[in-house]
Amino acid sequence: METLTDLFSAAQQWLFETIVQPIVFAVGLGGRVEDAFDGTGWLLVGLLQIVVLVAIIGPLQRLRPVEPVSDRKAIRTDVFYTVIHRLGLFRLALFFTLEPLMDDSFGMLRVAGFGTFHLDEIWPGVTDVAIVSFLLYLVVFDFVDYWIHRG
Repeated sequence: METLTDLFSAAQQWLFETIVQPIVFAVGLGGRVEDAFDGTGWLLVGLLQIVVLVAIIGPLQRLRPVEPVSDRKAIRTDVFYTVIHRLGLFRLALFFTLEPLMDDSFGMLRVAGFGTFHLDEIWPGVTDVAIVSFLLYLVVFDFVDYWIHRG
């Protein structure tokens, strides 16, 4: 297992130093180098997932399909979405576009005296109890995630 971990770390470092880091500095996000390094690791994890999907899951699915294929276009759409999701391309776009803007905006709000909103501080003494806070966040995050998925 240690050999696999070392191979993964070496691949992450190589990919980061040769491709990702120059891009990060070229677009002026040098202060985000650590985030970019973490993102490089997630990119490699996504690539490994795609390799497993193509090399193992795909042939098994063709060998014994769960249901007959009726719409090839729908399958292409699923494959396209899976690649975008697994490689983290959507998150990468957010990293380069919205995250710096949001960080600057939240920084300006904090300097102006506005604090960060915490859902578990709504009703002191009730919502700050660990189990109540957990359930509150679970319900809210599930609700938000549902509507993001529906969107």
